[in-house]
Amino acid sequence: MRRWWLLLCLVAPARASGQAPIPPLADVPRGPFPWEQWEVRVPDLRPWLARARFCDSCEALVASDLAVWHVVDLDGDGNADLLRTAGNPPGLEVIEGRVYRSTNRGMIMQAWNEAQIVGLVRQVPGPGSYLVVRGAPFGMCEPEETWLAFMRPSAPADSPPFREESRVHFVRQVTWPRTWLPAPIRLRVIQDEYNLRGAPLADDTTQTESECQGTLRGNVVATFRLGTTAVALAQRQVGARIWYFLVTDPGSQFTTTFGLPPGARLAGWMSSRWLER
Repeated sequence: MRRWWLLLCLVAPARASGQAPIPPLADVPRGPFPWEQWEVRVPDLRPWLARARFCDSCEALVASDLAVWHVVDLDGDGNADLLRTAGNPPGLEVIEGRVYRSTNRGMIMQAWNEAQIVGLVRQVPGPGSYLVVRGAPFGMCEPEETWLAFMRPSAPADSPPFREESRVHFVRQVTWPRTWLPAPIRLRVIQDEYNLRGAPLADDTTQTESECQGTLRGNVVATFRLGTTAVALAQRQVGARIWYFLVTDPGSQFTTTFGLPPGARLAGWMSSRWLER
């Protein structure tokens, strides 16, 4: 038994020291969320709503009341989770980011303010899935920035139903890759004041007036310091230049017009000219 355990430790992928998990952006659904791949069909949803203490007289609920709820086996452990999807159930004046997870202490609710569930992504390696939560802009002067958070289901005995493992910030003008690299590539910026852009194109001259951000310079999302590290998830060749779609590591130093949080992980495009693998 000990021999097999040692062998498993040798072949299992290990996370490099000090490195944050690579967010599986390629697996996030870009269209409608395919709930049918995860949903567990149950004869009647009302007992599940009663377990979640959503309603005092769940027997009175009709089909239209139940349409926004889905019972899902999120982590493959045989215990279904009750997830709330788009729409507001009658009598519930909250936003869409609400999840009830089965735990040893019953159905525990977790909500994420203005965020909403946009996908489930299989965890690799091992069973289970990430719950992917997308942040909506809050307030009039945050129309261009958003984020994706990858939530790992906690153990059934833990108090928080989910723990955030990775969060990626980006602006809505960012061009999303059509194809992804078969394996991520780690990169380092070797030029000070190097730009992360919204598209694989060096545009420094166009000026756009934004109501909240002021004057935007070309397609620059943020400007990074020498030594910034990142993970490339896609690439595109434009002319003789290679562009990487990458996610910076947490804690990187940058300046930005968009008001992105200091040290946040940002997604966008960088030219390979001043990047080393």
